[in-house]
Amino acid sequence: MGLALNGEDSTRERILGHSSERFFKDGFARVSVDEIATELAISKKTIYKYFDSKDDLVAHVVERRMGEVRRKVVSVIDTDRNFIEKLEALMTNIGVEISKFSKAFQHDLQRLNPELWQRIAEFRRKAIFENLTRLLDQGVAEGYVRKSVNTRVCLLAYVSIIDHIVRPDTLAEEPFSAAEALRSILAIFFHGILTEDAGKELEQRLQTPSSTPGR
Repeated sequence: MGLALNGEDSTRERILGHSSERFFKDGFARVSVDEIATELAISKKTIYKYFDSKDDLVAHVVERRMGEVRRKVVSVIDTDRNFIEKLEALMTNIGVEISKFSKAFQHDLQRLNPELWQRIAEFRRKAIFENLTRLLDQGVAEGYVRKSVNTRVCLLAYVSIIDHIVRPDTLAEEPFSAAEALRSILAIFFHGILTEDAGKELEQRLQTPSSTPGR
């Protein structure tokens, strides 16, 4: 059980939580601090007590989300599941997390706050290398990933593909969402390095609803 929040922490979390919902759904360019204050039944002055500006609020919303994503990914990697079970959970969880970011929000970040967009890209690369390296090493050890595969090259290729496809200007021209793109990239990427039996097992798992905790 987590520690109870005091009054100030609770107010700050309410602001971050509600702002996250609004920003992720509608983008932050069209959502004003006045609207957030009205919807939370607090004064704008109260919001500025915790955040220096709207840009500061947006930055904290993004940092909060990256922390949540990091914890979820690590929670999957740190379990005692086998490689395929972890891969299935990651493919499901990543899709769920990314689906929370609307195209409007991603577009606003890239257009209006490129520095923050770059921080997200760097976070994504770091998370991929730290966690997928561990996962691939496990896959090789358990016989799911072909030993002839250069995992470093694979990860570099994976990051490059994501950087070029999962971005607002590309997604704006395509009918698929960021979540659909990531799931497809993961499927293509891993099917290419898995052994034949592992590929069949992964495909079967993805086609069959699972009740595995943590998904």
